[in-house]
Amino acid sequence: MTRAKVVVGAIAALLVLLALTAVRQNREHDVEPAEATPPAANATPSTTAAHEALLYGRVTTDDGTLYEGRLRWGGDQEALWGNYFNGVKDENPWTALVPPERLKERRPIEIFGVEIAGREHEIDLGRPFMARFGDVARIEAPGRDLRVTLKSGTVFDLDHFSADDLADGVRVWDGRRGVVDLDEWRIRTIELRATTRLDAVPDRLHGTVRTRHRASSMRRRSGAEDPIAPPTSCNVVQGLAAPWSGTG
Repeated sequence: MTRAKVVVGAIAALLVLLALTAVRQNREHDVEPAEATPPAANATPSTTAAHEALLYGRVTTDDGTLYEGRLRWGGDQEALWGNYFNGVKDENPWTALVPPERLKERRPIEIFGVEIAGREHEIDLGRPFMARFGDVARIEAPGRDLRVTLKSGTVFDLDHFSADDLADGVRVWDGRRGVVDLDEWRIRTIELRATTRLDAVPDRLHGTVRTRHRASSMRRRSGAEDPIAPPTSCNVVQGLAAPWSGTG
C-alpha cells in the first residue's frame, strides 16, 4: 500500500511538472514575433523633414557682420523649432496696483531656533518668459536691452542681465565661414527664417522599442532643456544625435 502511494505521488509530481513546462512554452509562443515593418514606417524620417526641424536664421553682430545658416543655442543646446527660448520679462506693470507694504516680506534671523533679528526683502515679482522658437520672428540685443518679437507681432522686452538662453551665445553653421560661435555681447539681432536645404546635419533620434507583447515606435521628445548625461560615444541633446566632439 505504501509503495502504491509512492508511485501515485511520483506520477502526480511528474504530471504537475509536465503541465508547468507546457504552460511556460505556451507563454513563450504567445509573444508576438517582430512584425515586418513596412519600409515607409521603418525608415528614418525623410531628409527634408529632418532639415525642416532644425533652427535656421541670420545673425547680425555689433560690427555689422552677417552670418546665416543653421543655429544652435550655446553650441550644444536648443536646436529645433519645437524648443523654447527662455528669459525674464523686464518689468512687472502689475506692481503699481499693489499696496507698497505688501511688496515686502520679513525674514527672521535665527540662531538655534531663536529669532534674534529680522530683515525685510522685496518680493520677487519677476515674470518668466517662454516661447517656442517656431513662434519667434526676431531677437534684438542692442546693449543692455533684449527684445523678442513674435511672428504674431507681439513684442516682449526682457531683462538682458537675468538668466536667458542668449547668455550662452549662439553657434552658426555659416555657408561661407563654416562653424562660428558668437558670444551674446557680439550679437545685435537674430532673424529666424524658414530652414533651407542643409548638408551634413545630425538626425533626430528615432528607433523602435520591443517588449514581450508588442513593438512600439518611440521618438524622443524635443522639449526644452534636458540635463540627461550623454553616453560615452554619443552626445544626446535636445532630440539630436551628434558626435561627442561638440560640433553637432
